[in-house]
Amino acid sequence: MKRFTLLASLFLPAILWANGLTITNLSRDSLAQTVTFDVQWHNSWRLDSTGAPNNWDAAWVFVKFQTCSGGSQAVWEHGQLSTTLTDHTFGDLEPILSDGSGLGIDAAPYNTGVLLRRNRNGLFASEPATTITLSVPNMLPNEAYNVRVVGIEMVFVPQGAYELGSVTYSNAFATSSSGTNTIPLLISNEAAQTITSHAGGANNSVALSAAFPKGYDPFHLMKYEITQGQYATFLNSLSSNYQYNRYPGNFGSYRHELGAGGTAPDVFVSSRPDRAQNYLSWEDVMAYLDWAALRPLTEMEYEKACRGLDPMVADEYAWGDNSAAILTTVTGPENGTEIPGVLPANAHYNNTNLAGGDGGRGPVRVGLFALPTTNTRNAAGAGYYATFEMSGNVAEPYVKVHADNANYAGLPGDGLVDGNGNSNEAGWPTTADAAIPRGGGFNHGANYLRISDRSLFSWNQARIYWSGGRGGR
Repeated sequence: MKRFTLLASLFLPAILWANGLTITNLSRDSLAQTVTFDVQWHNSWRLDSTGAPNNWDAAWVFVKFQTCSGGSQAVWEHGQLSTTLTDHTFGDLEPILSDGSGLGIDAAPYNTGVLLRRNRNGLFASEPATTITLSVPNMLPNEAYNVRVVGIEMVFVPQGAYELGSVTYSNAFATSSSGTNTIPLLISNEAAQTITSHAGGANNSVALSAAFPKGYDPFHLMKYEITQGQYATFLNSLSSNYQYNRYPGNFGSYRHELGAGGTAPDVFVSSRPDRAQNYLSWEDVMAYLDWAALRPLTEMEYEKACRGLDPMVADEYAWGDNSAAILTTVTGPENGTEIPGVLPANAHYNNTNLAGGDGGRGPVRVGLFALPTTNTRNAAGAGYYATFEMSGNVAEPYVKVHADNANYAGLPGDGLVDGNGNSNEAGWPTTADAAIPRGGGFNHGANYLRISDRSLFSWNQARIYWSGGRGGR
């Protein structure tokens, strides 16, 4: 995957890809302490005030820089943006706060990037690139830096009540912990409340603080799972002292193509940058999200993002019904343009040995089922707010509803990791019950893909071939 790197005054032409999002023509004005670039992404939308789902997609954009004099061991710093909007220019886009409440850049210390959405309502299949200039005051004038501008596609989930849980799938949430209970919980506010599930033992009833994100309040989440290309960008923006602490290894296993062997400074590369990254541990996911100034989402937010405002449907998947069409064939070559070879197909599960493309067992590229001919959630395998692969491909760890996590406040990371390449956020869950994978992965049976299924509650948070990640803000 190609990257932008600015070495002092030397500009190297390249393109930074992130699931269809491109950032090009990067330049820096040292004295003005600004960076300028062009941003573009396709199949975008803004539908607020036009009825359900009343949301938009956006690009989360942030700046990384490293002193040229420090060599490969120098720390990559994170850009802190000016919160004065007139210090920036946004072209045909506009900045939106993380909670969607208005225009702007989040107040310090969370001014670690900007969410850019369309400046008008509509559907935007193919918009031209627009030029953005960001003011980054902590980039010192007259200092030579390596600079990267990184973009991640996001989707907005507005405030609103929703139903949590379903029928008696393993450990599902319900109005009581009885194994025969089939009534979902109505989440109508973010107040402190007790959440029950069918889980055995002491944690079938958990008292959550008001701070714990329950999915009622608005948030942004990643449109796609973390890709191999995105994870490579993360590794290549770490000090060489601890890059390998976060490298998951297993090159070539289960369609995992991320490995070392590129040209410095982009040491880590993947031949399949749009493919979901697997073999991620909870520590890996937290480190990536902290570095990107995002945060771990909770499993309640996962269910809200899938189900939205719709009432619970028994046995439903992320696309809102109980009908899944398994992926069997991929057209090749798998270069980011591949599509399912046999339709209908809307999910990758059941450890299918894929025909076509690269073949084998393992994750596929994100957004694979969103074709020009798909015009329903079922056909595209999409959640209520148009997020993809929330069921299948790789299982995604979320903050578990557990007594140990009752006070998790959902604050975003600061864009930095510690001296060992780990997240440095003290308020993020790290106990043995910190996280639970949701949505199932390519090797799981159909039941694991259900919105309400919590069967993987005993995951030990280690790297495994079916685990990936996704975050939010």
